[in-house]
Amino acid sequence: MLSLNATAGCPTKFGRLLICEDYPGMRDAFDLMLGDRYELAFVDSQEEIVPFLAQFPVRLVIWDLNRGGNPLQVLRRSRRIFPELRILLIAGEFEYDFQIAAIQQCGDVRFLTKPWKSTAG
Repeated sequence: MLSLNATAGCPTKFGRLLICEDYPGMRDAFDLMLGDRYELAFVDSQEEIVPFLAQFPVRLVIWDLNRGGNPLQVLRRSRRIFPELRILLIAGEFEYDFQIAAIQQCGDVRFLTKPWKSTAG
């Protein structure tokens, strides 16, 4: 399911971010941290990422990996559509082999381990 934050399309924003997260509490947290500066689009599953990217440009994909499926395939397909796409993967932990494969196959991919501490004031 796709949803946009309330101020979507506002010309004073710094661009659109796509966030793959199905937990409402985390969506609220992302909106609180980033919603003032960016137009946020949310999808519930990794299967929705590629179709979204095929229609709408984004500056960054923030993706909670706790969803199963084949994330490397989605990463590769996303790169083909949007080669300059910035990707931040979030998970409780990452397997080293997955990190190496993601970087080798998809280029610049960033990893953030949960939980994280916000430095926002």
